[in-house]
Amino acid sequence: FVCSGLVQAVFNCIGLKIPRDSKEQYDFFKNRIINIKNSKFGDLHFFSEKNKICHVGFSTGGKGIIHCQGYVKKESLDKNDGNYNKNLLYKYLSTHSIRSKFN
Repeated sequence: FVCSGLVQAVFNCIGLKIPRDSKEQYDFFKNRIINIKNSKFGDLHFFSEKNKICHVGFSTGGKGIIHCQGYVKKESLDKNDGNYNKNLLYKYLSTHSIRSKFN
């Protein structure tokens, strides 16, 4: 799996169709930006590099993330967390609410 494929597969499992590519997923949710501190389990964290969307993952609430980079893993964007991934934090762009899109 790649990151966007994981996200798309999970949405497919619950009967929701979203685009395949992380850039297209960002565009699909672009009007649903929320503060990362307010993110709930299942919301989406997006990342960019050189002004291009390059990664996406599911929030586990706040700064936690489940994502795929070669394999599925649980990490954090919180510097005080044992699963902290500084490379992801450096590329962090925004968090988007899935609930406001589908409710």
